Amino acid sequence: MKTMRFLSMAALALVAAVMTSCSSEDNLANSPQQPENKSNVLTLTTTVGLDGGTRALSPTGGKTFAENETLALLYKNTSGKTVKAVSAPLTTEDIAEGAKSATFTFTLVDPDKSEDVSYVYPAAMANKDGSLNNAALYTEQDGTLSTLASKFDFCWGIESWAGENLPSATLRNNLAILALTLKDRDYETNTTTDVTSTITSVTICDGSNSYSVSRTAAEGPIYIAIYPTVSADIKINAFNGSGSYTKSLTDKTYEASNFYNQGLLMRKGDIIDLATLDDEYTALDGDILTGNLSEHPIYIGQGATVTLDNVTISGNKNIPEGELSGITCLGDATIILKDGTTNTVKGFETNYPGIYVPKGKTLTIQGNGTLHASCFDNGYAAGIGGIHKMGNACGNIKILGGNIVARGGRFSAGIGGCSETSCGNIIIYGGTINATGGEWGVGIGGGEEGGSCGNITIYGGNVTASAGNNCTDCAGIGSGVKGSCGNITISGGIVNATGGYDTEALTSGAGIGSGDHGSCGDITITTGVTRVSAHSSYLFGCIGSGSNGTCGTVTIGDLVTGPIKQGNYTYEPGN
Repeated sequence: MKTMRFLSMAALALVAAVMTSCSSEDNLANSPQQPENKSNVLTLTTTVGLDGGTRALSPTGGKTFAENETLALLYKNTSGKTVKAVSAPLTTEDIAEGAKSATFTFTLVDPDKSEDVSYVYPAAMANKDGSLNNAALYTEQDGTLSTLASKFDFCWGIESWAGENLPSATLRNNLAILALTLKDRDYETNTTTDVTSTITSVTICDGSNSYSVSRTAAEGPIYIAIYPTVSADIKINAFNGSGSYTKSLTDKTYEASNFYNQGLLMRKGDIIDLATLDDEYTALDGDILTGNLSEHPIYIGQGATVTLDNVTISGNKNIPEGELSGITCLGDATIILKDGTTNTVKGFETNYPGIYVPKGKTLTIQGNGTLHASCFDNGYAAGIGGIHKMGNACGNIKILGGNIVARGGRFSAGIGGCSETSCGNIIIYGGTINATGGEWGVGIGGGEEGGSCGNITIYGGNVTASAGNNCTDCAGIGSGVKGSCGNITISGGIVNATGGYDTEALTSGAGIGSGDHGSCGDITITTGVTRVSAHSSYLFGCIGSGSNGTCGTVTIGDLVTGPIKQGNYTYEPGN
């Protein structure tokens, strides 16, 4: 049995998938019958094995094939399309060698046997576009080995045809598994207490991926499957009824197919009821904020990870402190939106955003809760991002998860910059994001009148971005009027972007690109996306430059297309 050459996630994410079907036409009366266009339908089998030391049923492996399991096969047909085929469910007769090997049967239509095939096991882990169905991996783990084995323990790879036959392969696990045991240290008595059995949720962030585990309090360890890492900085947050525990790990390498027992001494944060504060407060690493606040400013300390648990910061502009954002980050910061919670953060003054991160620093938002962020009513700042004041540039914004609704003020982005100020890079890995600019403001990107932002990169999630109401002419994603942004890259997820249109001036912004008299860098939309839709005025382009604007090279899929000039355009690989 041949050993599988493993395909990287990036390569898989570039595989476009589509199901093809045969079509026929009714014969017209008195017309000669046309030759029938027959498809080549093949039923083929392949033998796939599991190497002995992988899978998640125990720290030493031991996963075996079982009845009704299926394997996904990704192949190209003779039309050049990539197709996902799912095997017939396994029967007891298909399983051999102590359930370490099984024969899978596929039905293929017009396969191109000069092209390699890819396997994904189990089949549910493959999307039809060839990417991995990893949303559940990030949000639905429960900390048990049995669930890992049945839902999240998977492997994938690529192999060449064996003549006319499908290739066989030996599969290895492609995730690392952490077994966490958590302890709380009392620094006054120098004693430790095992708190693993009290933990009801855990989040792990490696800088690119965020995993949320919800569990019933029980004896440990807590088992979590993650993608492999190399020299990564890992942040772990654990929660129980009495608080939050945090731990930062540096330079960690977790290899695929390996099992890591990780015992951690955690720092316990405090639960802060905002309603009880009588002065400004700087949240420290591990703190959980809850309750309502309208009288005092909230800061997040440098490098701290803070959880929002049904927070409402209403933004009273008459407070003595005056000019403040709803939450001000003092440096790099991480905000966790606690599962099942709704949080509202509004700036305290018209020029200040709901959440501000300083220039050169990075705000990371993760978790599965909801966040509504905006500047003060009828204000001028971003929802998340910049202050509307010269010289007050904002830093980078990274979103890993959550249900985020962000609304900007006049001339400002829902997520990003403000008029005449700059913002750093905006990176979205996941979550559901709905970002709307204010009047003359972009949904996601830079502000107008010289406002700018860095690169905008969307790796996944469900993203809706719209220019503001009242006849604006900014982009949905990109730059504002007379503003600029860097390169725009969309390589995953679902994106819906709508530019604004000024009916009096007959100017408009692109759905994705630049606003009126604005500019943006290169725009790249890859075949790894699920769907990208862009909308703008029919007078101007919906992807590329808006009216009187400029943009760099526009690449969609495998083609350098140039700007898309029609008013509505949808790119859905394979359709």
